[in-house]
Amino acid sequence: MADETSRKGTVYYNPGVLEYVQRVHAAHDGSLEKAFEAPAQHGLPAIQVGPSEGRLLQVLLQLVGAMKVVEIGTLAGYSAIWMALDAGA
Repeated sequence: MADETSRKGTVYYNPGVLEYVQRVHAAHDGSLEKAFEAPAQHGLPAIQVGPSEGRLLQVLLQLVGAMKVVEIGTLAGYSAIWMALDAGA
């Protein structure tokens, strides 16, 4: 959740570490890349989850054995794609 400091642009992460985690843990395929870039290309707000958060959603759903998922409030479908992906694929 955002606080006043982060709303002013203060970052609490190391960009190099974040890039490494995204490359190793949450790599994009074509559908994910297209959905991730859609907001910027179409003037949508940049409020979507990042690659690591999308991967976390996928892992959590697999851990609970979810067979169906309903997402409310899809922006460009990025998190929905993560949740629909089969981890074995």
